Amino acid sequence: MPCVLAGDVRQLPPAVMALDEKDSQGNAINRLGRDAKISPLKFFQGLGMPVYRLQTQLRMAHGLFDLSKRFVYPDVDCTYGPGCSIELDAHRIGRNLESFVLGKHPQLNAAPTGSLQPIFIHCSNSYCHVDPMTKSKSNRDQVVVALDFILDFISSTAGRVEPSQITIITPYTANMHVIEEIRKGMKYATLASMKPAKTVHSFQGQESDIVVAIMATTKQSGPGMTTDEHQLNVILSRHRSGLIIVGDIYVTGRLGGERNNGRRQDQAGRDKFQVRGANGEASWVSATVLRSVYQNLWEKKKRVIMI
Repeated sequence: MPCVLAGDVRQLPPAVMALDEKDSQGNAINRLGRDAKISPLKFFQGLGMPVYRLQTQLRMAHGLFDLSKRFVYPDVDCTYGPGCSIELDAHRIGRNLESFVLGKHPQLNAAPTGSLQPIFIHCSNSYCHVDPMTKSKSNRDQVVVALDFILDFISSTAGRVEPSQITIITPYTANMHVIEEIRKGMKYATLASMKPAKTVHSFQGQESDIVVAIMATTKQSGPGMTTDEHQLNVILSRHRSGLIIVGDIYVTGRLGGERNNGRRQDQAGRDKFQVRGANGEASWVSATVLRSVYQNLWEKKKRVIMI
């Protein structure tokens, strides 16, 4: 019988819930757990079976797939389809977002003609709380900045944009709970129709007109699991008409091309970081893609709002 598998091996891999669990005698409960981290699609690709790649972007407005194309799929010759024109009514909310941002922050570079571009909101001196038990991170300061931005944007559109068209995602469960807690305040009653915040894992395979990604991490806490290239790819690819990333632009250190007392600060950041799991285990991770994305938004596109 023919077997057809569809998916994307550069999105999140399978979740193995009992990967590190052991019985009372110290034996691994799931002895094949590490094998299960490889998806069937990736396994068959590794065997050399033929792969048909869809190379036409069909849903994201022109320009919004550029970060993924450059840093996640550099080997795939992707193009934008006719449904990606920003002039279409389906992407009107993206045009509204661009107008709102440039009106409030004229120092930003406008997106090139005929395209839309992601926006980064840098939260200076925000505090990242790390749960002592789960090591999950949360950042109330970044959450408030994100919700205030959404509230201002919705208010500026005079009913043309509904809160239900915007979704908030975050890498950390603890931060998701903080988002929902703060949203209950009377100040944000206008956002009642906005869908509940989701973690990156729980939002894989879904999409929204506008996605607001709250990273929660800071330079002091380190980038943590946001360095995971699969998670980052999900963050960069769930929107149709607009992406706003809220976080600390310096989470990997100073960015190349930044000036300090008139001198460029090239080679100032780091690409390797130590992270600790829920059981205290330490490991080193690469932040090359995360740093490259932030560098691109900071120096090349100049799409960073400083708060």
